[in-house]
Amino acid sequence: MKAKIKKWLRNPKVIVVLSVFVLTMATIGVSYSAFLSVKTSTGNQTITTGTLNVTYTNTSENPQDEAIQKTNMQRMDDDEGLKQSDARYIFIQNSGTLPANYFLTVGYDMANYNKLENKKEGAELTPLEYIKIAVFEQTTSEDGEKVNNLIAGPVTLADLTVYSADETDDKNNKYLLLFDSINAVEDATKTYVVKTWLSAEATSSVSKSYFYVTSDIIAEAAETRVTYNFTGKLQNSDGTAIKDATISIQNNSKIVKTDDAGNFNIEGLLPAMVQDNVTYAGAYNLDIITSDNKVYSTTFTLNKGETQSITERQETQTNSQANMKISTAAYIYGTTINKIKELNNINELSTNYPLINQYKVPKTYIITGTDTEDLGTLTITLGEDDITSIALS
Repeated sequence: MKAKIKKWLRNPKVIVVLSVFVLTMATIGVSYSAFLSVKTSTGNQTITTGTLNVTYTNTSENPQDEAIQKTNMQRMDDDEGLKQSDARYIFIQNSGTLPANYFLTVGYDMANYNKLENKKEGAELTPLEYIKIAVFEQTTSEDGEKVNNLIAGPVTLADLTVYSADETDDKNNKYLLLFDSINAVEDATKTYVVKTWLSAEATSSVSKSYFYVTSDIIAEAAETRVTYNFTGKLQNSDGTAIKDATISIQNNSKIVKTDDAGNFNIEGLLPAMVQDNVTYAGAYNLDIITSDNKVYSTTFTLNKGETQSITERQETQTNSQANMKISTAAYIYGTTINKIKELNNINELSTNYPLINQYKVPKTYIITGTDTEDLGTLTITLGEDDITSIALS
């Protein structure tokens, strides 16, 4: 697997910037007191492919600070986590001549965790279910004031689809937080403010855990491969149009509203990338929020193939791999850890729970496009409590 990844990283069409920010919390005490060290990479990281030059900088309000020391760490609910002052800043600049697409992924910071000496006996990494994260996009108002707009989260890492999976050690998995693009117009820039915290649902069972989280930005020239666009219609089971509903893909990476006829348009979705039979990205969360704030959720995987199609998948699997981790199943079937846990009534933490014998796969969809950007029309039908069908025409 490692050899395959190294070969993929050498692909000149792909731009990869690793470890944009590292969030490290060592040893959560029984009272959840902790030392939090947020380390940043030094200087700009610039990778150029042809005429594309994308620069990633991790900075803060005080760029000279390389760490934030935090004592008496407490569990936080979402409101507290969003309002906290501790944050890291990601600055993305495209000073080249080509637009770029990029993914922001998160996962365990195994590089720094493996260097940690004198680990406490029995200590493990903080379970994915208890790691909360949120991303704000920072803009500047007309009067020069900086404004942070929440664009992703708060979510746990267990709520995210799997961007890439390590067959030998699932602690090396990467989870997709968001995706976006950046133009190459007069040094186009984007600034993200990232906050992370220990979930209020964390129990004393993780009192010895280590909170080590890192994020990668993976980017490529926009012309490297096809991106898909589709029109759509949202309706009830009787065919009645659903207006004023919000459709969100991957934590508001793409977000649109339906019109009075239930119609919507979504552009710029990247399919999965396959290198040496290893699949990267392609699986997305789909959330629909109706005007009365009812939420419908599923996932779909977007592939490039020979024939345009859509397939619904929901089935019971007989586990053929001994002690398969839930995260591995989430990767294989294009879903999330928490969706598998919920469907199978699993209360144990995913880090300690192997899938044994039979387990159910949450309903998910596989959408296949061709070389043409237009995917056609998606008709999404909502039932009383769930998405009953998605059809492609």
